Amino acid sequence: MIVKTRSVHVALIASIVICFLFISKSYSSIYENQKIDVKGDWSTEEVTERSLPTIPITVYLWNNYINVQNNKPDCDITVSITSLSTGEAVYQQTILKVETSNVLIPIGSLASGEYRIELTGPGTRYLEGTFRK
Repeated sequence: MIVKTRSVHVALIASIVICFLFISKSYSSIYENQKIDVKGDWSTEEVTERSLPTIPITVYLWNNYINVQNNKPDCDITVSITSLSTGEAVYQQTILKVETSNVLIPIGSLASGEYRIELTGPGTRYLEGTFRK
């Protein structure tokens, strides 16, 4: 009787562990961040360093959102999203400096396809990248 009870407990625990592993694997694949490679120039005119300029902004596609993360929020940023198949601007908004450290842009209503995201700031600050929804 003790061996039978112990076998049931082991089987139950193994089943629970397998379920948790499956759920966490499914959850992470559904909500995984996909980095959008952005290129351009985000330097300020007063930079006089001789090193290569770094881009303080990273952009991710996350579920039905674009996530813009800015490690150096020092200016307003205008974000534009354009459909590459139609050339139509589907989103444009200027985000104030104080709100630019972490921006979520909902894209759930966009049709499947390829899009260009553009970020512009003062002066010659400009970044762009493409993503597929």
